[in-house]
Formats: sequence, structure tokens, C-alpha cells
Amino acid sequence: MPRHRRVLIIAKQRPFDAEPWQQLLIAFAYVLHEERRQREATHAESQPPTKDQS
Repeated sequence: MPRHRRVLIIAKQRPFDAEPWQQLLIAFAYVLHEERRQREATHAESQPPTKDQS
């Protein structure tokens, strides 16, 4: 039969600072926006022109 083990976790509480998280989320959103824009541009270039565009 397996022995039960005790795990003791010692942690220090830190105050939450919203400013670094906000900067990180804004940077992440910008990267996602740029990737989406680039992917849409690449996709649009690979599509054959329609009758409206020729």
C-alpha cells in the first residue's frame, strides 16, 4: 500500500500590481492583432481576383 506523503507549501503573499499586467496584456493584444492582419493580407494575396476586382 502506498505511503501518504505530506507536502508543505510556503509562499509569500505579494501585492497585486495592475500596471505590469496591463502592459503585458496590451502588448499581447497588439501582437495578436498584427499576426491576424498579416495572415489576412497573405490570405487575400493568395486568392484569385473576383469579377469585381478585375
